[in-house]
Parts: sequence; C-alpha cells; structure tokens
Amino acid sequence: MLLFECMFDDYGISEHHSHEFDWNSHLDLPDMYAVCVINNLDKPERMMAALMIRTNIPCGQSDFLDSVATIIAATPRVQAVTNSHCSLLTAPVDTEAPALRAESQALYVFRKLWSEHQTNQILRIAAK
Repeated sequence: MLLFECMFDDYGISEHHSHEFDWNSHLDLPDMYAVCVINNLDKPERMMAALMIRTNIPCGQSDFLDSVATIIAATPRVQAVTNSHCSLLTAPVDTEAPALRAESQALYVFRKLWSEHQTNQILRIAAK
C-alpha cells in the first residue's frame, strides 16, 4: 500500500504527494518501509525518488521486490525516473511510531535518508 511519494533534485525534496488509503487496512499491514530509487549511473549516485509503503511482505522475501515494482509502475512520477541503472535502497520504518500519520513526518524520514545518502556519496569521493 502506497502512503507517500517524493521526488528529489540536487538540493533535496523537490515535490511530494500523499496518497489516499484506508486507515484500518493500513493498520492491518505489519511492515512499513521507505523505498528510495538510486540512479547508479550518475557519479556520485543520485537519489531520485522515494516511496513510503506498508505491506504484509517482509523485505527479505522474494515477493517484496515484485510488490515494490508494481507500486513503482503505478506511480508515474517515480516510474519516469526508474530505469535499469537504478537500485533500490530500502529502510524499515517503525510501525509503532504515531508520527507517520502525517505527511510531514514521512518527509522527515525522506529528508534523513537523502541526507545520509548524500553524506555517504561525499565520503566516497573524498576517500578516492
């Protein structure tokens, strides 16, 4: 179940959207993840987009990537920046945290992941 999506540019979040979902069905799904689309062709690698999803499929199961691919295919903005040169960075999100009931809290998670990714890219360049 797709909850939120956002797009990134060189400076962070460039646009974001919340998606309507049934609150009771949302609570029945045990796992929540932030899934980030990383363009590996760019050097340094760039985070292009992110999704906040809730699912009943744990990240380690083979069906997980299929379900993420289905969500990406149904999300035109994210699909437009996803190609064969992209990888997915998946981060579990605490489902007990009441904070994710608001888009602003999902944006906090996305900003944190973007900042961490940018820092890692800078450290890789500096290490060369």
